[in-house]
Amino acid sequence: MCSDTARIGPVSAAAVSVHVPVTGAAGRPASGTALRAWRRRVATPTKPVPIWAVVVDGEAYVRSYRGERGAWFRRALREGRIEVEGIEARVEPERDRDVNERISDAFRAKYGSRSPGSTEAMVTPEVVATTLRLVPARD
Repeated sequence: MCSDTARIGPVSAAAVSVHVPVTGAAGRPASGTALRAWRRRVATPTKPVPIWAVVVDGEAYVRSYRGERGAWFRRALREGRIEVEGIEARVEPERDRDVNERISDAFRAKYGSRSPGSTEAMVTPEVVATTLRLVPARD
């Protein structure tokens, strides 16, 4: 059900696999991945923000730890896209209850043992409501 890789975007003519970090330097757990949400009025992306991501059934998902108050979430939702580790992806809200439960399980499995409090925050209804699926950006 869960893996560490999701296909979210084309590079040149081929799709690449974006690896959602599971371990960091020296095999220590990584805290998440870097995300950029694009500003509407400015042609440059915002500064990178650490964000937790999981892969469920071959699809990559992100959530806003701050719920709908998260600036990156509001911007990404408004713009319909974000950049994850150098690859632009469209975002689509995930509203399916069963899928969101599997996503919550994936957050618990990936992050629960090293960050139990933060992980529980990521599976609250307020945060679950911000679940975004990352899909390949259209050329």
